[in-house]
Amino acid sequence: MPELHIGTNLQSQESFHFDSELLKYHIALLGATGSGKTVAAKVIIEEAAMAGIPSIIVDPQGDLGRLAMLADFDEIRENGGDVELAKKFSQEVEVRIWTPTKKSGLPLSINPFKPIPKGMDEDDKTTWIDVMAGGFALLAGYNSAKEKTKQIRAYLNELLTLSVENNALPQDFADLANFVGNPLDLLEEWNREDKYEELSDGYISSNDIKTLSRRIRTLKTGVNKLLFSSGVPLDIDLMRTPSKNGLVPINIIHMKSLEDVQNQQNFLLELSRSIYSWMMKLNAEDESVKLLYFIDEVSPYLPPSKNPPAKDMIKLLFKQGRKYGVSCALATQNLKDVDYTILSQAKTKLFGGIVDGREINILKKEFTSASKRDNEKYINMISSAKKGEFLFHNPEVSKKPIQIKTRWLYTDHGLPLNEEHVEKLTTKELRAWAEKLSSSPDVIQPVAEKHLKENKGAKKTNHEETQLDEITESNLDDIEYDSPDGNKSTVEINLLGGLSVLQNTKDPLHMMLSLTNIITAFAFLFVEISLFENWNDGRISIMYPMLGLGLAILCGGVFAAESIMRDHSAIVQSIRKRARPLQMLVLAWTWILYLLPNFTEIVYNDASRTSIIVAQTLVTVFFVTDIVHRFQLKKIDLEFGTSIIDTAKKSAKILIDALHLKKIESSSEIILRNIRMISDGLAIYILLVLLDVFPALSVHTEYDILLRIFSLMSLNFITELLIRLRT
Repeated sequence: MPELHIGTNLQSQESFHFDSELLKYHIALLGATGSGKTVAAKVIIEEAAMAGIPSIIVDPQGDLGRLAMLADFDEIRENGGDVELAKKFSQEVEVRIWTPTKKSGLPLSINPFKPIPKGMDEDDKTTWIDVMAGGFALLAGYNSAKEKTKQIRAYLNELLTLSVENNALPQDFADLANFVGNPLDLLEEWNREDKYEELSDGYISSNDIKTLSRRIRTLKTGVNKLLFSSGVPLDIDLMRTPSKNGLVPINIIHMKSLEDVQNQQNFLLELSRSIYSWMMKLNAEDESVKLLYFIDEVSPYLPPSKNPPAKDMIKLLFKQGRKYGVSCALATQNLKDVDYTILSQAKTKLFGGIVDGREINILKKEFTSASKRDNEKYINMISSAKKGEFLFHNPEVSKKPIQIKTRWLYTDHGLPLNEEHVEKLTTKELRAWAEKLSSSPDVIQPVAEKHLKENKGAKKTNHEETQLDEITESNLDDIEYDSPDGNKSTVEINLLGGLSVLQNTKDPLHMMLSLTNIITAFAFLFVEISLFENWNDGRISIMYPMLGLGLAILCGGVFAAESIMRDHSAIVQSIRKRARPLQMLVLAWTWILYLLPNFTEIVYNDASRTSIIVAQTLVTVFFVTDIVHRFQLKKIDLEFGTSIIDTAKKSAKILIDALHLKKIESSSEIILRNIRMISDGLAIYILLVLLDVFPALSVHTEYDILLRIFSLMSLNFITELLIRLRT
């Protein structure tokens, strides 16, 4: 087997290699920030590709996407690298960047309805069905160790087992939702009516069945529709096949294109499940390495005490991948935040620059076979390692760990890629190749249509026809917005979107939200000055200016945090999740400021009063449009409790709970049309007043309405102007 050139043995100063066959025993890269861990990961990926091994790389931050950029040959030569090998890499390797739900790179969709591989033995088949049932439960939002989640999973497991036995596995979410909600029709068709009572009474209640069916059905709407059906369907054989003969593909999954953390988790689950399904079709006797599966910064996906969606699936790949030739590799800078039972499955480990005391204690377990003196020596090597230096540990290579320094890269190393970089790095030839696969009926034929063709002539019940019509109508409602560059764009309404969204020049709604944030911030500033002046004059209590000051500081903190961390999507999503209640406070405070003169003696100056009306108009319009749009798309699930108070608590989640909000990603164009309709409606009303069709209003009221129209139209005009100038 080919040898992988990793770097230099620091003790012997000789070139350090190891056999590519060892990849199938899995790899863990462990090192603090700045240790050179990402470079080490790229070295292994480059070497695997040069050895003819294709790879699928999960890239949460955009660091590994720079594998698509060749390093400067002079720089390689100056740093002791091999220019000839770098040239060979550029000629023999094809790097593709995939962007789920986006078209900045190659669009990629996932299909969780993979057919069961033929020839699978009963034990593996049972595991495969259980994994699939668990995946659907997680996608439906049941992600906990609670008893109900276990019951949901058991119910799905039984349904899928019956489906497999009768060679009628659901083809899409509509099929699955129908089967979950009304299994009797298919059970009668299969002559298995005896299972109906057990299914309907033995696992979950009828209300839980309805909820599960509804949740599964919503997985085909909004941003989920893009995730599951837009782009090239995920296929591992396709991932291993180059667009041109003779090349070895490196597939980078640019996870930042999935802005929602839950969607990132779901995508990783389905990606891992696809690899497992593909793997189970392989010959276990052929142990050659067929695929490298690398996950960077793995701690959010494999925490020690929690069980996020993809964790069990990744565990299974680490456990069984070796005998099928699937090499699993991971990297983390937080050793204590990763389940060590998974790390222990990796025979090859590279430790670099770890100084945290808690992580050092974990590392001591790694060298238990060594003497106490040697153990301390190895720990010292790791804690004092310079950038690019690692302690390589694999008993198959050497009984003692080896101190190495990684070689210079063949590809570029620098700051993480953003959407614009990815767009530039994706060639027209690759886009044409992906477009062909996306539009090919054999590859991306809608699963419902395919299922109908396969079952042509089969009689459908009225219930099934009604459900199919509902899905078709629901899909028609999910209109996507075409941005100036032809990309489809979706956006989640977020009043505290942060000033960082000003960077997004392709979506007018993002720009309008950002401008609204700026206007609201200045409005709060003007009014805060006025509030303190009124308090100083004895007109109002100190409570009002102090409340305003506190809210202004909170909002400013959110804006600043989002702007600073704009390249770290997971952190931004976490900030937004925690800031959701603050959005409600912003809305409430603009109305309190507007109504304050009605129940206090406060007197605003003209600038303060105007800024209040403008901010209140924009914030209220965005908020109301968002809520109305959610109801239009039926993306809000009202939850009923055991009492009125309980029901109110649960239903309130529709406004602030991210678990509900992840379902209501909606198209920009629909929301923009609603905003324009509001401003047009107000303008028509004023014109009708001026034409004496409607009775005249007071000067004060007419001024308010005109100012609100001016606010909305000016916002729209400035947004369009900025986008045109920046485009």
